[in-house]
Amino acid sequence: MIPGSWQHRMKLQLSFKASKAYYILSDAATNLLKNSRALRYIKLALQCHCQCLLSGSPKHAVVNCGLMDNMPTVL
Repeated sequence: MIPGSWQHRMKLQLSFKASKAYYILSDAATNLLKNSRALRYIKLALQCHCQCLLSGSPKHAVVNCGLMDNMPTVL
């Protein structure tokens, strides 16, 4: 696949949306105290996010993915 083509951009967009969806699922599972399920969703979100970073430019992936925007901070 040629970087910058519409197919490549659509693949990145799909990976961005998948990582965000898995993050939302992990947040919901955490609220329901389903911690092992939440960890599984976090693993899948990170796999999608890493695919975004490896497939496209890191600057583009971090800015457009939005995965890190609402991440809770652990004290």
